[in-house]
Amino acid sequence: MKKVLSAVLALALVVSMFTAFTVSFSAAEPASYTGGALTAYRNELLNAKFGDWAWLDGYNNRSYPGYDSTIWGFICDDIDAMDYLKNNGGTDSQGRAAIELMNIHLAVIGLAPASYTGGALSTLRNAILCAKFGGNYTDYTTWAWLAPYQNRAYPGYDNAKWGLVCDDIDAIDAQKNSCTDAQGRALITSVNTHIKSLAVESVPASENTVLESSSAYYFAANKGLQDLLAAGTTFNQNGPAAGNVASVFFAFYYNYYYARVTLPENQAKAEAVTYKATLDKVYNWMYGAGNTGKVFYGYTDIANTLESQWNTMRLAVRISNGLKTARNTYMTDHSLWDNNLGKYTAASWSNYWSKVEAIDTIANTGTDAQCNAAYDAFVAAAGALVETGTLNDPIRKAAYDRAIY
Repeated sequence: MKKVLSAVLALALVVSMFTAFTVSFSAAEPASYTGGALTAYRNELLNAKFGDWAWLDGYNNRSYPGYDSTIWGFICDDIDAMDYLKNNGGTDSQGRAAIELMNIHLAVIGLAPASYTGGALSTLRNAILCAKFGGNYTDYTTWAWLAPYQNRAYPGYDNAKWGLVCDDIDAIDAQKNSCTDAQGRALITSVNTHIKSLAVESVPASENTVLESSSAYYFAANKGLQDLLAAGTTFNQNGPAAGNVASVFFAFYYNYYYARVTLPENQAKAEAVTYKATLDKVYNWMYGAGNTGKVFYGYTDIANTLESQWNTMRLAVRISNGLKTARNTYMTDHSLWDNNLGKYTAASWSNYWSKVEAIDTIANTGTDAQCNAAYDAFVAAAGALVETGTLNDPIRKAAYDRAIY
């Protein structure tokens, strides 16, 4: 729907109700749009627009008497977004994008109509687009976004994301004369959402993508790397593998965990293959030629990924908790958690229970071969339990029942 130009003359009557806007705040820009500097600059802009902290109650209430609720809601979202960036390692580029978006909202809040319908709706849309891309919303010849809209492509922006903005422009043209106020507000909210998404960095194409510190994805990925580099003396590694040191947490996953999988049949299991592939991939990121100091996108939450794959593998190859789980399942299935009624002789039960405890001893340090041997000895001891006949002795059974009931 290409009615933007044809609507200009009709909109002129509506435009006359509004005063041309400019954003002219005196706040000094920070050197870096991060941390406390970001929120301090935000507060200066809000104070310059509304008066010193006059906006605070409106923010707390999500309602500011005298101002449009939809645009004010956008500003409250901006405030929240910058608080989040401040406290969660937001980058300079993210901070700049957040400030730019808030400035758009500050610029147009005075232009919001009483009813988001008709020509007033498309005028507000035009004002938002001009505040973002440049131009006087009352003069279509100045609209920097008009040609990109007609071409469905805006240099410097992702075509798919820009296409969504173009769809919003078309939707407002098509619906402005028939929509309700609530529907019009939803249309403007869609414009706002898609303009915001233009500033959002696209997800890196590959987990092997090397991130710059300015990337929106750098903070989480670097945290993942630092988790792997965390040092400690309680890891008790069996290694380390070449390139690792005993105080590097990654060595714990590689040496203390995978190094215990020694049997070919276990190494070939899908769970072990998946875990080993992840280990090798991360090992290359950390120690591969030329990779020192690089932060790969794949580091994001990598410790949790390794932990999850380790938990899956240990069940499959029956080491660590995988061995204990197999033993416990056997004991439950065969009712062998205690020797009620003295069902088994003391000697055979003592031998059996020593094999139960041997699994606790070997599970967290033994190789899969050692764990298999411990499990086989446990099963053999269970099979060698000698019954006393107690359950067939009615006198002893009656005495036992009296004792417990």
